[in-house]
Amino acid sequence: MIQKHPSRLKNRYTAKRDQTGPPLPAFNDDLVLRKDEKYTAPDAHIIIVDDTRTNLFVAASLLKRTRIRTDTAGSGAEFLEKAASVKYDIILIDYRMPGMNGIEAVSAMRSAGGINKDTVVVMMTADTDPSAEELFRLNNIGYTISKPLDPVYYEAYVAALLPADKVIYG
Repeated sequence: MIQKHPSRLKNRYTAKRDQTGPPLPAFNDDLVLRKDEKYTAPDAHIIIVDDTRTNLFVAASLLKRTRIRTDTAGSGAEFLEKAASVKYDIILIDYRMPGMNGIEAVSAMRSAGGINKDTVVVMMTADTDPSAEELFRLNNIGYTISKPLDPVYYEAYVAALLPADKVIYG
């Protein structure tokens, strides 16, 4: 179930595993956001997928201090190419892209099998329609983050989804 994040920011969500829907990939059932703690994760590797260059730049730049290795892709097709050969810890993908939207790209990646079929996927969206959240859940995408990205929330959200052994606090 997607739950509103308990902050003063509107349309920010944190995800909780939905016990009634399709099974989600195996990871923490509840995200604990450590918004006041700085971290680095130099061994982590993520990909950010968005058709807008500015969004790619902002999403990657906001994580620069964390030293997370970040790849970007400007389309679903480019994402599929990269995901076929590089293992990622998290996939952050825009929902509404021309050609192949985020759900279609993730579905194609998972259908192909491969090294990222069980990778954590976070749908990035400016869509606040509750039916969009249901659509993500039905497509086995349990995590969403709203755009525009809030820097502190976004950094903490990524840390909460990374494998714990790759995050160094302090």
